[in-house]
Amino acid sequence: MPIEIINGLYLGNKNDAFNINFLTSRNIDIIINTTNDVEFIKTGKIECIRVPITDNFAENEKDKYNREYYYQLSQLCKLMDL
Repeated sequence: MPIEIINGLYLGNKNDAFNINFLTSRNIDIIINTTNDVEFIKTGKIECIRVPITDNFAENEKDKYNREYYYQLSQLCKLMDL
């Protein structure tokens, strides 16, 4: 079951993203997929955005990764008016 981070913003997994009953009952209209290869749910009512984030990186790339992650997260928050 996804966790509601803030009002209307949920963090879940692949199964949650494909649970049409959950998505419609919460009026979710945007899914942000942070994988490189997992497909999106096929529906015309939900906007799907891919922001690929990987956790298999070399230790010396950690700072670069963190900066990129927080930049992407800030851009998503701006997109969602958070």
